[in-house]
Amino acid sequence: MSTVRFIFIAGLLLSACNHVRAPAPSFYEVSGSQAERVNAVTEIISKSQPLPTPLMDAYFVEEKMGDGELGPADYRSFYRLEVAPEDVGAWQALLSPLTGIPDYPAPMQPASWWVDEESFSLLQFYAPDTLTSRTHGWIAISPENGHIFIFTYTT
Repeated sequence: MSTVRFIFIAGLLLSACNHVRAPAPSFYEVSGSQAERVNAVTEIISKSQPLPTPLMDAYFVEEKMGDGELGPADYRSFYRLEVAPEDVGAWQALLSPLTGIPDYPAPMQPASWWVDEESFSLLQFYAPDTLTSRTHGWIAISPENGHIFIFTYTT
């Protein structure tokens, strides 16, 4: 009788485990007016490094996969900073160049401000740790128009 009871309870537990679903990815986006976005993103970056020049505009989205309770949570962050083209050199002076072109990522929810795949290979790539305190990802700069794209992720 105890073997039958054990098999029954084990079957119930296994059945219950099959119904547990991973939490859907969530995201946080800095929104608001241009000034509000610039202030919010400046605050995020300033935790790691003072900005070498002011931002003209800024965008930020962070995606969270997992809930951190029934398993780990991983994050992917996407930024676009706009600085005056003449200020790009001050930003580049802070950064360490990367060799090669990394893989192209995009936010799960399309963002009109994110770099398109066609333009991606034309950017100059740098390590992300100076501005983000994260080691995975990259910073990419378009010197001609003052756009700085940042992609980081946790593992």
